[in-house]
Amino acid sequence: MASVRRWMPGVPIALCSDRALGPEDVLVKRQDTDVGGRRAKVGMYELSPQEWDAVLYLDADTELVADVGFLFEVVEDGWQLAICRAIVQEMRDYPFVSEGQRRRTRAALGTLRVTQWSSGVMAFGRDEETARLFRRWRREWRPAERRDQAALMRAIYRSPVRVYTLGYEWNTVANYVRKRNIVTAGVMHYPMRARRPARGR
Repeated sequence: MASVRRWMPGVPIALCSDRALGPEDVLVKRQDTDVGGRRAKVGMYELSPQEWDAVLYLDADTELVADVGFLFEVVEDGWQLAICRAIVQEMRDYPFVSEGQRRRTRAALGTLRVTQWSSGVMAFGRDEETARLFRRWRREWRPAERRDQAALMRAIYRSPVRVYTLGYEWNTVANYVRKRNIVTAGVMHYPMRARRPARGR
């Protein structure tokens, strides 16, 4: 939130949390019920302030290092969802999907040779088609309630919207920057650093 204040000072911030932290304009109060906050993530359409016509979602372990107002422009230009491609381009090569999720996705789509999107940074607008997509994402996610990417892919293919696919530079995982000589477009991602450990597992 401090980085949003620094780089995009006019943009209001909604925080989904069990308590206020200070910089937010809107507190969406929800209990911390799952590792990674995915229940809140798949509910972002309903949980974010309904008067916001364009919403930029950022995982809690991201940081802005530049103004990313372009993501709002994409939505304002008529794209219903702007989402980043993962560094692994196809789901068949993505290591963070369980075999059960692979089987469900292959059964739904007929193949795993589909674009692997990353859900840590995305922008969306508000209309009935987009609302339907997010409702389907929740339904697809619920049986497993773990990682959300495969469920999102199935939801997009079953409830299609106009998707603007962003390059990996818009959701740059810090570990890969040096390894692959990648220059970020403005969002750095630090997986696991902002996540509490699983309890009792």
